[in-house]
Amino acid sequence: MENKIKISVVMIAKNEMEHISRALESVKDTDEIIVCDTGSTDGGGTVTIAKQFTDKVYEDYKWEDSFCKARNHAKSKATGDWILSLDCDEFIHDFSKVRETVDEAERMGIQSVDILQISESDGQLNTFPRLFKNSPGITWHGDAHNYINVLGTLIYDDNGIKTANAPYTKQQQEKSLVKLTYGYSLAHLSDPDRTLRILEKCANDGRAGARELYYLGREYYYRQRYSECTAVLGRYVQISRFPAEKSDAFLMMARCYWGMRMSSDARDACAQAIIINPDFKEALLFMSELSWPRQGARWKSFSDIATNEDVLFVRTK
Repeated sequence: MENKIKISVVMIAKNEMEHISRALESVKDTDEIIVCDTGSTDGGGTVTIAKQFTDKVYEDYKWEDSFCKARNHAKSKATGDWILSLDCDEFIHDFSKVRETVDEAERMGIQSVDILQISESDGQLNTFPRLFKNSPGITWHGDAHNYINVLGTLIYDDNGIKTANAPYTKQQQEKSLVKLTYGYSLAHLSDPDRTLRILEKCANDGRAGARELYYLGREYYYRQRYSECTAVLGRYVQISRFPAEKSDAFLMMARCYWGMRMSSDARDACAQAIIINPDFKEALLFMSELSWPRQGARWKSFSDIATNEDVLFVRTK
């Protein structure tokens, strides 16, 4: 019987000829594919490949250093009842699970579904609302590390379909019906500081909220700009209302302080991460590294029984 719920896969793309084919192949069974090219300069490679999968390839958007603007433009082209947002360096494991999830979400009256995202490089797990109803009231926000304005619900399989509220345990994440793997697009190499540039502009313009400060701090952390990282995350933890993210921020601060040989500050920050979430295995393990041998062994024993419940990112390597 024909499925009555129409699903649109929506993508934005720029210089993605090395990756886009795999992404589109993984969703070829959907009802509609929308690809908005935001200014590729690869001789038409990205657009040519996209047109092998869909006749709805658009080149009418001029990049403005804002992912939310680009995604909202692409969303406006979709005609499906539900939208799956997919990036070019990602792929869906089993598209039939997308349909199963949408059917269940409709039955339960859910507007947005969290799906499991798996890092291709290190196996890191996280969930994010990437599958949602095509409603005018659901829009993308944030120039970088953008997000929709409706919280998602995880639909996972455990002898039947059940739901939970974010954040989720690793065991719940792994049972998510919809799974995608994300990689690292080679297109980033042509503009490696794009995300940092966008987030710094937000901060300088006074537009940076808690989410932007968190990810700006993370950009500094990746670049080992430890002093700037602790300054930005120090601002972030004063205003954040998201315990999982806040705990992760304190752990980053602890690693930065340790890198600057400020051991007492490192332990204090790590302790804050653990106070927020005593089940944060990575924070407990790092505290064991920061401590003297006897105390370190005790922290290690705590980490052995930690469940990673309510952890933002479960880094497996």
